[in-house]
Amino acid sequence: MLANCSSSDKNDAAASTGGSTSAGGAGSQAGNTVFSLIAKSVGHFFVKITPTDTTLGTVEGTDITGVVKDGPDLNNYTETAVSTSNGCTLYKLLAPSCANANGGADCDVSTQVCTATDTCTKLPTKKNVGTVTVSGVQTTTGTSPFALTLSSNSYLTGGDVSIVYPGVTEGSPVKISASGGDYPAFDATANGISQLVLGASAYKVKAASDLTVTWTPPGSASDARIQATLNLSHHGGSKGYIACDVADTGSLTISKDQISGLINMGVAGFPTLVVTRRSTGTAAISAGQVLLSVEASITPAFSVDGYTSCTKADNSECPTGQTCNQTVKLCE
Repeated sequence: MLANCSSSDKNDAAASTGGSTSAGGAGSQAGNTVFSLIAKSVGHFFVKITPTDTTLGTVEGTDITGVVKDGPDLNNYTETAVSTSNGCTLYKLLAPSCANANGGADCDVSTQVCTATDTCTKLPTKKNVGTVTVSGVQTTTGTSPFALTLSSNSYLTGGDVSIVYPGVTEGSPVKISASGGDYPAFDATANGISQLVLGASAYKVKAASDLTVTWTPPGSASDARIQATLNLSHHGGSKGYIACDVADTGSLTISKDQISGLINMGVAGFPTLVVTRRSTGTAAISAGQVLLSVEASITPAFSVDGYTSCTKADNSECPTGQTCNQTVKLCE
């Protein structure tokens, strides 16, 4: 989701960590505990708590989705950890070329991912794990547990289920139970979380300056952690990103050296900062590990000092003397 403006199968990637994704979703990220947990999972069930955000056009609600596949996520990039500080790691990205992988043709993006130079790897496939029921999430009718709807081997909240917002209680268990299908039955449990409230609605980064992000700390029952991903170059091919995985204390600081390093890799229009509070649980199946996440994410307004994002070809969004580069969505 970071290496390009968009990714194929983006919704599947968000739901399962399985499929062709770009950096900043799972990645390898061995230095970050939860990111690493996501990366090696063959399936992922989300209990997503979304607050109202007029800027993003989101309305408060809680939704549950999930997918289990026969292998972990595959990435269409290679990444190198440049530095680690205060729970944050700066990664440099490089997308390999598979222009000659298939007899002079590129990978078939519907079934393959370019994982190394001229090396196409088959995407993992979705599996049926039977009926998946959820308990510990409050519905408007008080029904618990309730079953998720299965559609093309993807699991989602059915139209007949209405979840009370936020639907979970901090520290109380949330459980998924799969009856079994392509794999035997399994259960996974994670704790409910409190709603995420950031200390500011907008953030700006500048070279040679730390970036501090604050939020309201959780109550004593929480076992959640905070993940933050920072990307300045979505459009035109991402050059790198910063991933943070820290204790849920109410504050994290990304060092000025990492900020400067990321800016030096390249800036494109509409950079993003995503902050997530997440509690996790796992289940082991023969193919690997299935992850359950109870989480809330906020994407505040975000900008880079000295750079102006744009979309209009008439340059009306740009400062005098600059034009809008439509490829990278940036005034230059």
